[in-house]
Amino acid sequence: MRRSLWLVLAGCLATSWLSCGGGGGGDDGGEEAVLTPTSDEGGVVTYKVDPNASSAQVLTGSQSNPATAGVKLTIPPGAIGVETAITIAAASQPLLSDTSKSGLPADVAAAGAAIVFEADAGVAPAQPLTVSLTVDGGAGLTALNYGVLFQSLAKVLSIIGSKDIKVDGKVITFLLSAFGTVQPITSATEIAGIGSPATPAPAPAPAAAPAPAPAPAPAPATPSVLTVAAETTGMMVDPAASVVLNFSAPVNPETTKTHVVVQDAVTMVPQRGQVLVEGTKVTFVPFRRWTMARSYRIVVHGATASADGAATIGEAKVFEFGTRAGAWSNVFDAQPGDAAARSSGGDTKLHFGREDDYLLAVSPNEPPVEAYRRGPDGVFGKFPLSSPSEGLTAHYGTAGQVFYAYGGSGIVKVDKHPNPYATPVEAATSLASFDGRMSWGMPGDDASLIVLDTNTAANIRVIDARVTGGVVAPATTHVTLPANDIGTFERQFDGLTDGRALVSFAQTLTGTTRAHVLRRDAAGAWTNLTPVGNELFATTDTLSAYAVKLADDGSIFVAWAIDNGSSITAYTSRYTTSWSSPVPSAAFTGSDVSLALGVNGHAVFAYANAGSFHYSRFDGAAWTASVALHGSNASSLALGVDAAGHIAAVWCEGSDTIRAKRFDGATWAPATADPGFEVTTGTAVQMIGLQVPPSGIVRVIWSLSGAPWTLKGREFK
Repeated sequence: MRRSLWLVLAGCLATSWLSCGGGGGGDDGGEEAVLTPTSDEGGVVTYKVDPNASSAQVLTGSQSNPATAGVKLTIPPGAIGVETAITIAAASQPLLSDTSKSGLPADVAAAGAAIVFEADAGVAPAQPLTVSLTVDGGAGLTALNYGVLFQSLAKVLSIIGSKDIKVDGKVITFLLSAFGTVQPITSATEIAGIGSPATPAPAPAPAAAPAPAPAPAPAPATPSVLTVAAETTGMMVDPAASVVLNFSAPVNPETTKTHVVVQDAVTMVPQRGQVLVEGTKVTFVPFRRWTMARSYRIVVHGATASADGAATIGEAKVFEFGTRAGAWSNVFDAQPGDAAARSSGGDTKLHFGREDDYLLAVSPNEPPVEAYRRGPDGVFGKFPLSSPSEGLTAHYGTAGQVFYAYGGSGIVKVDKHPNPYATPVEAATSLASFDGRMSWGMPGDDASLIVLDTNTAANIRVIDARVTGGVVAPATTHVTLPANDIGTFERQFDGLTDGRALVSFAQTLTGTTRAHVLRRDAAGAWTNLTPVGNELFATTDTLSAYAVKLADDGSIFVAWAIDNGSSITAYTSRYTTSWSSPVPSAAFTGSDVSLALGVNGHAVFAYANAGSFHYSRFDGAAWTASVALHGSNASSLALGVDAAGHIAAVWCEGSDTIRAKRFDGATWAPATADPGFEVTTGTAVQMIGLQVPPSGIVRVIWSLSGAPWTLKGREFK
């Protein structure tokens, strides 16, 4: 019986396509032998592959079926170690569906039929194979417009990204390291690879001729069949947990890292994470917390082998687990010892750190400047910073330390707060001649300080500096732009741990407002993505809201709202290699506009009308119709969106009531008339803060006026 084998991608970039995997998969200019099929019936063609062939063997699809007529599979010498029957056929149904579109560009479409490559059970190539498919595409399309979907026997989805594909007219070519079902797809924007393993599984050694009177073979170091059990099971798994598998023998560290996949049980989309191998124990550490109240599948590929290569799983194993639902809880209450009343909360930042580490940095309109930090023991500490400031921000280092950066009188200062959290804050280091608008990316233990300097007469400068151990290295000016008005609320910063970062702001010159988006790559090079002639938008109307997010794959999502004096319209766009056409919402009438954007492009836009808030959300493809959120006499709305598109909202009703609720992707939970929590403070609410990291945790903080100045907080986790 034949079985479809797990697809393993060769994992090479387009620039190194020919040399990936140690061979060109038949595209190295050597001799080729076009095989004759052993059968060709009903559009299904079968070949017998010779393991001893000295030249590449070429298999083509059946010419009687238009779907397979342009299919070509090239097997380089030595790739198949045993005599094998290989079948090429059109799949009974396409792979691209509404479910499999998750994580792909909104305009993705099929570029050809789904094709099945099958081989005898247990056979895997020892080096990459080359697949060529004829695709349906318009003129001018390049490799960046194509991708390939794959679904294994265990129904595990993978995506071969645009960078791993070569295009020649209407033929795309890519490398595979095993057999399976593939379907080409196309988009106007670059398609990123998702869940694509990069190391081919080892092929069985060719059968050796029998030797006369062989000596008895020594006992194998491991059993011939490798078994595996999942330690992570049940439907109440903590969203912060890692997935743990236990094997019956030590496993091959390199191949196992590509053969363990965790995917969403509903969408089948692979989850991003790191696979760690320690002898018989394999741990999948997700890059982000699992979504709460969600089901997941753990798939272990059948080619997963023991460390000595003597045993394999033999057939893919699938395990399932689910995460517990979240719940609201009190995080902290009044801060002891802070007896002074404050006229306002000033510039207050809420920062997400380690699992049990919680940080609040406060820069009020009057001194002192303070940081509040709750450590793993649940106790809050209060720490003074160096001086009154503006533009206060903070970031966690990889070793748990916290860097604080803030400005004032043209000086940027950096304080360091090392572990444990109760240690006093170290003295500041200063950089002069900046206005204090900054943000952070964190490569390793070093902090990269980015300053948007608008304090110069001639231009606006984007400054890059390095902070190590609390010491600021000399700054370098990377980008200069013409100076004029920059509204405070439009300034946006974002960064990833590998050094990638962006700075974005809206600027008004001669009555026209334009967005500037500047991106830094992992090597430290900056690029202006919105030069003159390639603006994201240019408007003489009022910019009401603006948000930018840098995604894990390096693409950028932008959302904004424009008020033309009679109505407000929200827009969203994505940058991969160019900006996509902005997607507008319906026009709304209202005020007090709020806008939030998630790392995967989900957005929510809200506005006040007749004393209550209304919202519209962007689901990755289109904006929904406007819906009333809740209540009356509402104000101070804050919004957040996680990586899954779940929305959190918190607002004030009257002067002393806080309300918060979540949208789980289908409904508001709890219902509109019963918000997630409601607190009547009895004292006027001074400010409200909300944080929704990609993992879906919701953190709400508010302060109460009067003396003593009081901070309160709750979180959904």
